Amino acid sequence: MVCAEEAAGDHAGRARGEEVVFQWDAGAGLLRQRQFYFALPDGRIITVVNTATDAEFDATD
Repeated sequence: MVCAEEAAGDHAGRARGEEVVFQWDAGAGLLRQRQFYFALPDGRIITVVNTATDAEFDATD
């Protein structure tokens, strides 16, 4: 896992988070999923998820 700043570049004001990337064969082709987890100041955690085919995955950044 890497922090969000490392994954997207170090930008002032960007929340620190963890990134997890999964890849699997869905039968109809290779799929990839990126999950970002961010801790909020009040202790809650939010998750941002992106799932796409392997060919379209980088275009969704």
